Amino acid sequence: MDWFKGLQTASKVRNWRDDEDDQKMMIKKEKELLNTLAKTLKSEKVDSMLKVETLKKLIFHPGEMNFSEITGTNFVKTIIADLDKSGVKKMAKLFKGVLLNTSKKVVKEDLERSWYNNERLKAAEGLSYLVSHEAVKDDVDFKLKYMKLLMCFGFFKIGGDDDVAVSSELAGAIKSSFYRCFSSRFSNVDNLLEVLSALCEFINSNMANEKIKEKMMKQFSKENMECWEMLMKLSQTVNKNENKTKVEKVFLILLWQLGLYLFSEPKSIEMAKSSIKELKSCYEHYKKDIKGKGKKQHKEGDLVEDEPEWIEVLVEVLLSVLSTESSILRSVVQCVFRLLWEYLTPNAIGQIISVLDPDNENNPLTYNDDESDDSNEFDDEINEGENGDTKNQSDENDSDTEVEDDEDEDMKTPEQLRLAVQKALGNAVMDSDAESIDADMIDEEEGRKLDEALSEAFKLFHQPRNKKSKEEKKDKKALSDFRIRVLDLIDIYLEKDPPMDVCLGMIAPLIRCLEFSIQDNQFKDLENRCRKTIKILTKVRKFSSTENVTIGILCDYLKSIIEKGTRSHFLFQAIGDVITHCGSFVVHCATKIVTQTKTSENESLASLVDIYKESLQSFFQNRNCSVPIIFFHSILQIDWVGNYELAPLLIENAFNSTVRQFRRNEGLELLIGFYRTLKRSKPESEVVKIKLSNIEKLLNKTIINSLNGNHANFTAKNNFFLILKKLINNIKAFHESCHLDSSLDFNKLLNTISTNKSNVMTKSKEIDVKKPITEVSLKSKKNNKKNKRKSEQVNGDHGTQNKKIKTKTNVNL
Repeated sequence: MDWFKGLQTASKVRNWRDDEDDQKMMIKKEKELLNTLAKTLKSEKVDSMLKVETLKKLIFHPGEMNFSEITGTNFVKTIIADLDKSGVKKMAKLFKGVLLNTSKKVVKEDLERSWYNNERLKAAEGLSYLVSHEAVKDDVDFKLKYMKLLMCFGFFKIGGDDDVAVSSELAGAIKSSFYRCFSSRFSNVDNLLEVLSALCEFINSNMANEKIKEKMMKQFSKENMECWEMLMKLSQTVNKNENKTKVEKVFLILLWQLGLYLFSEPKSIEMAKSSIKELKSCYEHYKKDIKGKGKKQHKEGDLVEDEPEWIEVLVEVLLSVLSTESSILRSVVQCVFRLLWEYLTPNAIGQIISVLDPDNENNPLTYNDDESDDSNEFDDEINEGENGDTKNQSDENDSDTEVEDDEDEDMKTPEQLRLAVQKALGNAVMDSDAESIDADMIDEEEGRKLDEALSEAFKLFHQPRNKKSKEEKKDKKALSDFRIRVLDLIDIYLEKDPPMDVCLGMIAPLIRCLEFSIQDNQFKDLENRCRKTIKILTKVRKFSSTENVTIGILCDYLKSIIEKGTRSHFLFQAIGDVITHCGSFVVHCATKIVTQTKTSENESLASLVDIYKESLQSFFQNRNCSVPIIFFHSILQIDWVGNYELAPLLIENAFNSTVRQFRRNEGLELLIGFYRTLKRSKPESEVVKIKLSNIEKLLNKTIINSLNGNHANFTAKNNFFLILKKLINNIKAFHESCHLDSSLDFNKLLNTISTNKSNVMTKSKEIDVKKPITEVSLKSKKNNKKNKRKSEQVNGDHGTQNKKIKTKTNVNL
């Protein structure tokens, strides 16, 4: 251990003495030694008892409890994580001895001392880690034994059986360790209920002791105690039923878990009190609804159609609890939310979605800006190494956070500048056929607008670094974290088969949430999380119900998805993948409805196909079309009737001389994707075979007419012919794979392409040559004069050494 302590000192010194190789070597040797030891202990030949003996040497004698801080590693936690059940229990006994001070710290031979408070705190943290260990997840007795021990120190400020007084500072730190015991998920809900019930009864039994009750009254207000008594009465009422329903289990879990937070920090206490009162009211509504349903059903023989009001109130309580930045409460909410799935109504889901929608002004929740995530802080402490001095550690964390904020701001400013410039150049990008634009082609009005946009973009770069207050950053962080936690609930809801109308209703708010997060780099985590949820949503294929959804409604949803509206070109491109996923999802929903109603697919989906045909035509003909090509690629990969209506449009536009060359190439690529989908699906229907035959006849006729000179204005570049040959080969491979006859003569088509390729490409060159010489010379003269002026400005003189300046501005930053 002296050697490790020397390494710790060396690691601190090396910041300003990097030239000393022996110090670096010591640090390197330490890491190598611990890594080798860890690999050895992970071997199957090493039993749990040997691992325990190794840990005893490292953290008890001759080691130190703060071994992790001394070495700057997570070696101890790594070895504990590999222990079996017997090893976990053995380590728990050792930590218990330190916490109770019944064992002694061996300083050296014949010299012992009592454990210091910081060492006892480390033992408490070790116990909380062991209680949540995977090996004992089903051992309720083990969990209760050590959670009650931590509760004695943290809640009642007594040290074990001897009722030894515990300092407030140590009690507060150990209380945090107690709450971390809930960090791991229980194997089943009944185990969680058993643990919570036993802990609450343990508090009640200790409150009967006058000394302990007096201590509790000094720590907490009378209102707290009254709330606790109300909670216990209500929980006893709910707990009377032996065969509890899922809803009753939800109420018990929430009541008992929130009851434990009545003895926590002031901010958590206020949240717990208000939530418990709302739960009491909610449970009363639930019981009334159950009785009301029974009476109604008894009289009329049918269920009540009114939505249960209690579930909406309960969802509001869950969102309120979720707004508290605690990973423990977050896991509790997720646990009970799974139990409530079958009771959730569209209105209840609407409440959850409304929290994510930035356009919703009636958000039912408010946030406490001063909240902090104690559990996350604990995780950070573990990753960085556990420290005995809690106060100093907090100060260091605050300092580190400020430094990280400054570094983040330094990194984000160029990113914001890049985004702003890209937005400013968005119109130029949108109207351009190539990757760069000719500056001479921009008129004065466009140039003025571009100058103003770029000026605003560069103003952002010169803004003061600390213009945004820390409070604003904190608010944004809290908002982002809360919405991420709400997205977790949406993911849980989508795990089972949700109603189709509810899924469709989620699309617009989620897209608005994504657009909101894209526009601010501080919401980058929210953006990524929102994209993930949308992807999960659009992958749903099974629905519990398709009621209230028609093809007309799906058409409205599709139009709202692909319409650009007030979005900027930059923003629309940024959500291109999301638009693609949502468009495919609408098609899957439509095919599902047609299958269930057993109607004609062609007639039912005609209106939906028309929207896609209109969008595809705009994609080729309209220069301002913002729909990405991947949108159509995705649709063509779905096996549905609309593909056979889109294919003729692709052929028509791919050989249309008025369509831009790169769009025509993309049209051929889309046709290749269409045939690859056919190869996978292997169509057998006679109707489909007839449609394919008509499509291929049209393709054959169009290719021959275009290449034989029947279309005088048709020109193409070399890449077009390469893709065209690739298309012919894919069609051939499809027919061979599916053993289908084709009217196409593939060899003749390939020969036609090779024979006429040079003629079509020569036409393109001739058209360029036929331009008037005067026009070319005047433009060249104008460019030379402009280049001369630019060169003089760059060189700072009017000399003869002029440099040729490119007149094209690259807009891809």
